[in-house]
Amino acid sequence: MGCDIHWAIERRGGHGRWELVAQEGRCWDAGDRAGTPWDHPDREAEQTLGGRDYLLFGALSNVRCDCAAPQAEEGVPDDAAATTRALAEGYHSHGWILGARLLEWARGAGRGNPAAWADDDDGDALAERLAGWARAAVAFLQAGGADEVLPPSSDDERLGRVWHDWNGVESAHERLERLSRSQQLVDWRHQPNAWRLLIWYDS
Repeated sequence: MGCDIHWAIERRGGHGRWELVAQEGRCWDAGDRAGTPWDHPDREAEQTLGGRDYLLFGALSNVRCDCAAPQAEEGVPDDAAATTRALAEGYHSHGWILGARLLEWARGAGRGNPAAWADDDDGDALAERLAGWARAAVAFLQAGGADEVLPPSSDDERLGRVWHDWNGVESAHERLERLSRSQQLVDWRHQPNAWRLLIWYDS
């Protein structure tokens, strides 16, 4: 059985708390709702972030590929948003990376710990995988994909993951409150550690 990566993005908002602003499944659902095919160029960042790449999985989390120094911090952060924690339940090998580090990788400084990878035959390939993956994350933010605080979601036996703003559960008051929190998000361009990417795996 194969293994897949799942991801979410958080940004700091008002009073310093972390807010869920993007999640893999919602991005795909939004594209489907807009009639945008999964292989459309506009969805390239999503394809890269969620693609099955065992060398990348090893570089990030030592999953499906042995790596001397996996680069993601382990676990779900203690201060993660409740909406993020709910999405991460039932998966394994959780991890996260701060935005400043992702920006370093995107610029090609992806090895993170060159000494630990110096004797690894795949060291250069690992670094390039991290760089390409980080560039996709940055491109996603630059395109405005993480500018709105997401609502809660729930599992439906028939429909799968259901977002409360799409199924009518979110009230008008809740929506206004959520949009107000969106306006308080810290600008990640000026404070690169005001965003982070969280990951987890299945199978």
